[in-house]
Amino acid sequence: MKTILALTDFSDHATNAVRYAVALAPHLNARLVLVHAIALEIIEVPGNPFVRLPDVRLENYYTDILQHQAAQYQLQNKDLEIQTQCVHGPIGAVLNNLIQENQADLVVMGTRGASTFLKKLWGTQSAGLMKEACCPVLVIPANSRYRPIQNIAYASDFETRQISFLKQLLPFAEPLNAGLYIFNVKNDDQLDLVADTQLLHEIDRTFPRNNFSYSQLQDQDVVTGIQQFVHDNNIDLLAVCVHKPDILEKIFHTSVSRELAFQSNIPLLTLPDKPYHHRKAETTTSTNQER
Repeated sequence: MKTILALTDFSDHATNAVRYAVALAPHLNARLVLVHAIALEIIEVPGNPFVRLPDVRLENYYTDILQHQAAQYQLQNKDLEIQTQCVHGPIGAVLNNLIQENQADLVVMGTRGASTFLKKLWGTQSAGLMKEACCPVLVIPANSRYRPIQNIAYASDFETRQISFLKQLLPFAEPLNAGLYIFNVKNDDQLDLVADTQLLHEIDRTFPRNNFSYSQLQDQDVVTGIQQFVHDNNIDLLAVCVHKPDILEKIFHTSVSRELAFQSNIPLLTLPDKPYHHRKAETTTSTNQER
């Protein structure tokens, strides 16, 4: 872990997520970048609408607020490096550019926003943000406060290859010395496309030094089953994979990650199918092989 992007619209929910990120960053040896997105104004001119950039004074205003907050958080932890950044446009449109520009390893966002982009994002684009982000996204519920992360549960479908997702999850779990539970919830209608033992052997071969705990339980409702596992095992953070096509969505005809983000009382970490770090590494490898 090197860089965390913390999204804020200065609402109570977003500020709570930023505080969580401030508390988490030292444990991951990460620097923190506070990000605010300034909405663009669309001017309706008959036959020729155009976008007007915000007044520079507005950008300076939000920049001052971000820098003031960063200074306050810096007082709490003098060793934590905090930077700030204002961007123009909807966060969903600019997030991946921000991630790659900052070489970010993690995005932290609140579940809801009070008045500006996070509220609109959660109401219409939250599932899209989690699915399209090119690095892991940590969603902090409004009533969640930071506490030491001792137990992490990774909800797997036990069908798709899990190596890519675990390679993203382990750099998060290892600095925290957190126990990692890999579990699966099955119902009567779920297809068994890959033998579970075959998948677990592959995980053990790839990560021989890690002592994972494996569990499988039966429940007709996957969200209920996941929440029951979280409750029974005192889980501090829940991780889920986001891949295309999403097998969970096909089987259960809904977005499990979206439902969990609405219902969960603990932070939810979503892991993308192909994070930009992995794509970059694959491109470098291919180029070297061609040479």
